[in-house]
Amino acid sequence: MGYYVHIEDSNCMLPEKHFNLAYWRMCDLNKNDDLKRGGSSTGEKWFSWMDANYPETCKTAQDVLVELGFDVEEVEDTGLTIYGYDNKSGQEELFLGVISDLLRTVDGMYDSGNRPFIVWRGEDDHVWKDIYGEKEVRTLMGTISFQENAIG
Repeated sequence: MGYYVHIEDSNCMLPEKHFNLAYWRMCDLNKNDDLKRGGSSTGEKWFSWMDANYPETCKTAQDVLVELGFDVEEVEDTGLTIYGYDNKSGQEELFLGVISDLLRTVDGMYDSGNRPFIVWRGEDDHVWKDIYGEKEVRTLMGTISFQENAIG
């Protein structure tokens, strides 16, 4: 079981200067067993769809994002563009949340009218937009509707 989601649109980039800090923050999450939704009867806990020991197997921020299921592209001298996700929803929102203030738009700009974002669509056509760039991630819920135009 699970809830499948995919990225409809994204203008989200992790600047190269923040790679190490982002990696450290995402690995530091592994210390918080109370946040983890995966687990076994022996008491071992992990983040949904993630390796329990991802800080040992993932050596970079890019590795962690790929382990989460993101499609990313490293752009030389710029950063890491997050452009895709098409899988079961896990706990990717926690990982993006701890690096939210490090994220920028693909063009590297950031101001009140130009924030990094990801538009998600769920398997039931539920649509939402997460806006990054500050400590708190803002989520906007949405619907898409079409009206037929009368011609003539």
